[in-house]
Amino acid sequence: MPGRGMAAVLLALMLWLACDLAGWMQPPVSDIFRSTAGEPWSRLTPAQQARLEKLNSTPQMLAASLLLDVNPGAAHALVGDREVDHWMHEVALTGKDSASCQGAPPAAAHHNPQGFYSNQILREDFERITDPRPNLRAAHVPSLVLRGECDFIKPSVTDEYRRTLPDSQLVTVKGAGHAISRGRPRLYTALLRAFLLGRPLPATTA
Repeated sequence: MPGRGMAAVLLALMLWLACDLAGWMQPPVSDIFRSTAGEPWSRLTPAQQARLEKLNSTPQMLAASLLLDVNPGAAHALVGDREVDHWMHEVALTGKDSASCQGAPPAAAHHNPQGFYSNQILREDFERITDPRPNLRAAHVPSLVLRGECDFIKPSVTDEYRRTLPDSQLVTVKGAGHAISRGRPRLYTALLRAFLLGRPLPATTA
């Protein structure tokens, strides 16, 4: 409703101004990246944690995060794609190495825009779709489930993939984090090639 949307915009602007004046640093925007499946933010160094808190404490992002649940269009009007995509990219860069094994070389930074609002739409879609697991449990198709040894995703989540896909096998890749193709690219390729060609899988020593 237009009235509700306008009220939300005004409320967000008032809060934005109040936060700017008071220096309040407790935005709920950080919850956007929280997940019950596991998240890497607890692995940040003190310097990375300070950087993340600084990024999350901007009044603009606080206002946008409040508006998202009330009126996404108003959030987009207040904080546009260019600004919010830059924020999301900086957050991703701050946490990129926390998804790897401890002591691994720093991951190369990429400069691809990640589309903040597009990600929010996809997340909402996932919350509305029918649970696919009953149908997947009846699909007898050979499947390969890969998990990095240092993945921040909880092992119970990975195991659910294995239990849901009846003809699957789970392989844990030593020395890899969440992005196996980045941490162990040659082994990752060898595993996929062997699986697709029906050959024995190479040893992963994990």
